[in-house]
Amino acid sequence: MLPARVYGAGPSALAARAALDGVCDPRDLLVIAVPTGIADPEQALAEIVQTPMRLIAAMADAAPPASRDAGGELWAPAVVILLLNRAALRPGAASPAEVSATAALLAFMRDATLRLGPQVRLNALALDPAAPGELTRALCWLMRTDAIAGQLLGAAPTATEAVSPRDLVDSALDPTSALDLSTSGPPVTQR
Repeated sequence: MLPARVYGAGPSALAARAALDGVCDPRDLLVIAVPTGIADPEQALAEIVQTPMRLIAAMADAAPPASRDAGGELWAPAVVILLLNRAALRPGAASPAEVSATAALLAFMRDATLRLGPQVRLNALALDPAAPGELTRALCWLMRTDAIAGQLLGAAPTATEAVSPRDLVDSALDPTSALDLSTSGPPVTQR
């Protein structure tokens, strides 16, 4: 087991390092703080998409095979959590290059979840780095919740209605909650 690692710079990376200080979990954890404020398309592609892709591939190469817990469920020995700029999830709220690159990274994350699971579990958080308590709680919850993979948590369902990560975690833990957790993509319809 390696200690939790945070890759990146800026407020999100600093908040993640503080949140993970002293947190112990028996698995390899990599938190990738995606850079913000990038307007150049080539730089956005390199820093928001290609760098995380390389880090995730290296993590998958180094991770041991998945094992089963006492209940027989598969347990991912490696966890990757992407910290995203919440503004980059809405066109017009960040530069077109950053919005497009973030969308590409989320598509890669969902594909990699299928290809690398259950050996590596991937998720993304879109949080305010100024709320380190929420970040700590969300990171710890994602580290220990094996049933959540390939999801984006913390994104606002609409441009005007925000759902805090605390509400997301509380609703996931409370089966009587009426909060809709399907905020990471369009609704799926059965035909």
